[in-house]
Amino acid sequence: MELIQAVKNRDTLRVQQLLKSGIDANLRASVVGDTALTYAAFLGYEEIADTLIQHGADVNTRGVEGGTPLIVAASEGHTEVVQFLITSGAQIDAETRDGLTALIGAAIGNHLDIVITLIQSGSDISHKDKENKTALEYAAMLGHTAIIEALIKEPTKLGIEVIKKTLSWLVQKQNHEAIYIIRQSGISTEILPEIDSQALNFALIESAKKGANKDVQKYLREGAEVNAKDEYGSTALSWAAKNGHQRIVLTLLKFGARVNTKNREHHTPLRYAVEHEHLEVIRILLDAGADPDIPDQMGQNTFLIASQTKNEKIIKILNGNCI
Repeated sequence: MELIQAVKNRDTLRVQQLLKSGIDANLRASVVGDTALTYAAFLGYEEIADTLIQHGADVNTRGVEGGTPLIVAASEGHTEVVQFLITSGAQIDAETRDGLTALIGAAIGNHLDIVITLIQSGSDISHKDKENKTALEYAAMLGHTAIIEALIKEPTKLGIEVIKKTLSWLVQKQNHEAIYIIRQSGISTEILPEIDSQALNFALIESAKKGANKDVQKYLREGAEVNAKDEYGSTALSWAAKNGHQRIVLTLLKFGARVNTKNREHHTPLRYAVEHEHLEVIRILLDAGADPDIPDQMGQNTFLIASQTKNEKIIKILNGNCI
């Protein structure tokens, strides 16, 4: 079909000529095939899609598997085409024969901008396909953490069972970051399944980084290991000291954090506090027994790092002088 070939060639002028000559904008490639608009959506050709719709193309036309142009564009990651189709009247939650919606297609494809656009346009995040899976579950299965974060903002719309299934996938995949995101979404811990210790430790370290003292206390009470290390060998205390979170440093020390713990580069919490010039944290760590003589992998101890900051107050604190 010449019209469809012109679309494939991205020949906008020829498409316009054919449509003006009277060619049906809803002409299919075969009896049950896709229309020109579906091809334009698949290829991401917004201008051609606009031309076709202006000449009567059905924005909700369905292809062989029941897919609409919106589902196709969302699955392929064409953000501008998705936005255009929505404003042109596309059915936001139309389904393929397998129950796949534009939102599920975008989640599978890891197309974050499109997922956000569809959610903001009212797409049903709780919709399940013929395999009884939601967009959130597919994102969990595929490890698409940013998609999970976008979908979990309104957990009550998803339901408890969907969240439990999602967490089961994440535990299997050891996606501790995504588990942390779900735990932070406001879901009661009483309804959550047992989560492995690594995920709990990850949550503790992330909370320490961000300065969330209540969450730090919560995860420690739930059994997180206070001296657990991340992929860099850093503990929650190291991150709290680095970011100047004084109250969290005190909390972690109270729960038994090792004050002279070292990461892969042999940097201690004290080294980080000095490097980032957090005076009160430095005092707390020294009072807890932090050793400024511990060298890093380059042989540099905390005294040398302090001299590089040229901060006289820090140097005096390390030398044991009161200010």
